[in-house]
Amino acid sequence: VMCVARPDGLIVVQSRGTVEGRDGEQGGVPRGDNGFGYDPLFLMAPAFAQTSAELSTAEKNRLSHRARAAETLCGMLGR
Repeated sequence: VMCVARPDGLIVVQSRGTVEGRDGEQGGVPRGDNGFGYDPLFLMAPAFAQTSAELSTAEKNRLSHRARAAETLCGMLGR
């Protein structure tokens, strides 16, 4: 979830980004070195063949839930 809020805390707009995948189904063996946290364990949809950490930085950014939330938020703000 990403939002824009006023200084008094009132949320002006908010958006949510999601990414599809499965966590830890490859026997808990981490794969890939481009990431942190759960990235080496998170299998990306639709094929569930690569972990998030096995993707290039450009591909990770294109599929990122944060990027999707930011893109939606920018659209809501007319940017």
